[in-house]
Amino acid sequence: MPAGVELYNYVLNQLGSPALYSDILANRPAFGFTGRLFISTDTNEIYRDTGTAWVLISGGGGPAVNIYNSNGSLTGTRTMTMAGYSLTFAGGASPANLILDANANVNRDITITTAGVNRWDIIATDNETGSSRGSNLYLKAYNDAGAYMNDAWIVRRATQQMEFYSVKSFTTPGLSIDGFTGYYFSGTQSLTGSVTLTGNPQGVTYTIYTF
Repeated sequence: MPAGVELYNYVLNQLGSPALYSDILANRPAFGFTGRLFISTDTNEIYRDTGTAWVLISGGGGPAVNIYNSNGSLTGTRTMTMAGYSLTFAGGASPANLILDANANVNRDITITTAGVNRWDIIATDNETGSSRGSNLYLKAYNDAGAYMNDAWIVRRATQQMEFYSVKSFTTPGLSIDGFTGYYFSGTQSLTGSVTLTGNPQGVTYTIYTF
């Protein structure tokens, strides 16, 4: 083959990609030209002509397919660097909802860290066993090394009772037990009913109060 023809064929064929087209997907030509590539400008997909079919070789991305108009699955851990900016979920005239959903008996939690080291964890956990038991809400505290210390409080879903790791003294007049007194939580609504010492179910030396 003459050198000029060989060079022409090499440039034309580009190692198996003899032509490159772009248009909306509906205008894609019929297959039959092996190695040809087609870029769909409305779906951001790339197809290759095998001679007998168009084969998708790139599934888009870009502005046509994103978190705003398509569901998806993470393929690994991702980090969003805020760089001093805020992330706001603005509902406007509609409710703004942040939903953590998982199967029964799977933890759902929000972790607060300092330089990547755990400080606090808000977590719904404990197996669901029926009668509204399980999926109780915890606030867990961690020390400077990121090691778990204690549950600062627990809310039992079945009873909505709150359990506190400890309660410092309050100065509002009222019932007092072990340094805890009735306390005005909001407005004129004061803590009412009995304050019960529930013992030491966690096996460590602290007091749990149930309201």
